[in-house]
Amino acid sequence: MEQAEDRVESTQEDQGTVEPIRDEAAWYKHWRKELDAENKRNDPWRKKGDRVQQRYLDTRENAGNRDRECEFKINLFHSNVFTLKAFMYGRVPKADVSRRFGDPNDDVARTAANMLNRMLNTSIQDSDDEGSFSAVMRANLEDYLVPGMGIPRIRYEYTEQMGEMGPELVHEDAVIDYIHWRDFRWGYGRVWQKLPWVGYDVYLTKKECTERFGGEVAEDLTYRRQKLSDPKFESENQNLEDPEKTAKITEIWSKDHNTVFWWHRDYEFICDMKTDPLGLEGFFPSPCPMIANASTTLFIPQPFFMLAQDLYNEIDQLSTRINVITNAVKVVGVFDKTFSKELSGMLEQGVENDMIPVDSYAMLAEKGGIKGVIDFWPVEKIVETLDKLREMRREAIELLYQVTGLSDIMRGASDQYTGVGTQKLKASMGSVRVQYMQEEFARLGSDILTLKAEVICKHFSPQTILQQSNTQFSYDQGLAQPAIELLKNPRAARWRVEVKAESMAMIDWTQLKMDRTEFLNALATFMQSAAPLLEQDPAAAPFLMELLKWGLAGFKGGQEIEAVIDQAIQKMQEKPPQQQQDPEQGKAQAEIAKVQATSQAKMQENQQKFMQDMQKQAQKASDDMKKMLAQWQTDMAELKASLQADIIRERVQADEGIRQERAKPKPQPRAQ
Repeated sequence: MEQAEDRVESTQEDQGTVEPIRDEAAWYKHWRKELDAENKRNDPWRKKGDRVQQRYLDTRENAGNRDRECEFKINLFHSNVFTLKAFMYGRVPKADVSRRFGDPNDDVARTAANMLNRMLNTSIQDSDDEGSFSAVMRANLEDYLVPGMGIPRIRYEYTEQMGEMGPELVHEDAVIDYIHWRDFRWGYGRVWQKLPWVGYDVYLTKKECTERFGGEVAEDLTYRRQKLSDPKFESENQNLEDPEKTAKITEIWSKDHNTVFWWHRDYEFICDMKTDPLGLEGFFPSPCPMIANASTTLFIPQPFFMLAQDLYNEIDQLSTRINVITNAVKVVGVFDKTFSKELSGMLEQGVENDMIPVDSYAMLAEKGGIKGVIDFWPVEKIVETLDKLREMRREAIELLYQVTGLSDIMRGASDQYTGVGTQKLKASMGSVRVQYMQEEFARLGSDILTLKAEVICKHFSPQTILQQSNTQFSYDQGLAQPAIELLKNPRAARWRVEVKAESMAMIDWTQLKMDRTEFLNALATFMQSAAPLLEQDPAAAPFLMELLKWGLAGFKGGQEIEAVIDQAIQKMQEKPPQQQQDPEQGKAQAEIAKVQATSQAKMQENQQKFMQDMQKQAQKASDDMKKMLAQWQTDMAELKASLQADIIRERVQADEGIRQERAKPKPQPRAQ
């Protein structure tokens, strides 16, 4: 093993904070103390996460045990989580990299944004399991909805090979990794921005440790079969132990020390340490995780299940009682043993249209006939209790949907007919309650793509950026080099390029069609208005193309069309080569100059007229908007009236049902 003095950490200066020199043994003790405190602080949440995970998969104790048929569970938690996953992640998103301010003349920023946009969308559509954006985001979403935290991270990897001139870069990539919620650790802090460090537990084989840390360090590490969860919550019929022995290494990113440490509990030194290997603006290789129900008191999640666990347990208790009582609903009774032969024949042989002889009919008649010698189990009382329990369970489920934000309209379940206004209002309110989780999920996707774009800009070679973006075959190939220089200058690029992720919920094809149709209609109106001006003076074409480019810059997805417009403007502005003219053409040139002056004045007049027409169209659009607003107010008033009518109608129907129920004759007691 290398001597500790060979890898002594020098004095660190981070934003004015000076850290004293420490050797590897001192760093080991420091991080052992920090991780022990982290375990004490966050292990209660991890135990909750194991219990919730067990409840989600229905791997609870005695689950599936046929010897305990009286237990009956309804896994509504799994159903609710499955519904939310489908609602929040209906399609694979697309990255939206654009100019921050949409300036139409900033072609370098537009080209740089288009290059990043191509690289990010190519990686998003990649179907490989490792680093697949879709797979990572789906796993993070499930972790957020079940244990309460979803964490991705970015990792830069590259491959080199020896060439004639030395090491040559063969491949480089910014990989998005999924981090299991039990393998993520963090320091003490109230909010994410105040966390001093974050850590990731990684499990490496002895071969991997030798390649990463060297043979001497790998020999001193402890390798064991790792448990994938707390053994207390493992099912008896499942073997959740890793079959291969690995060493658990904690990769600690310390913002305070601007250094990354690799730490192993059974090794008395630091395995390795590096100073800010990625150079990210926020230092951490992960964005702020999706964290459930965290408060500003302490950065710790609280699973959604724990907030409604009493309702889930009550529903299971009611279901168990309903199951027990349902088994009691059967034809059971007692009878006089003297007539056992005849009565058993009636029940067991299933006699139809036949008479059963009785040896002592007079004695049977004296006892009041069959009613006098047999008495059945009071099934009607049991059925009445069963109906009451089902009603209580239905109320508990409805209350659960209100607490969790899943309305009956969103789940497609409706007990009775309600008016159109009521359904619209319920669907709208239901989507509003889930909208926060949708926005948080989209925020996580945008943040991890922003980190990926930052790694590309800071670490990818210009050749890799040019090759992976395929810009050399686009209309912007002449702007590729200055665009790459802009991406390599993060301070300038952050003010001119931004990364966003479009909505990852289910796509609204109707709205998408309306947006594109609206753009095409506006373009057709513009071309129709510009045609008379072009007929009067073709020299006005560059002005009109610049105006079209300015309007196009505000539409999403118009970057490539702008490149075509730039080429058209450039060709229009190019002057034809001057040729020598004969002296006899002087008079003709003077006449042409006179005509051009007249044409120029006419063009200015037409331009003024064109601008007036544009103002009139803008005023017309404003008037149309006011009409639409008035119509919307009218529709809302009608909707409110319809909703009030539906409520009154339902209330009248309920009162009528109660009145009819009370009017029913009461059952008379049976004579003894």
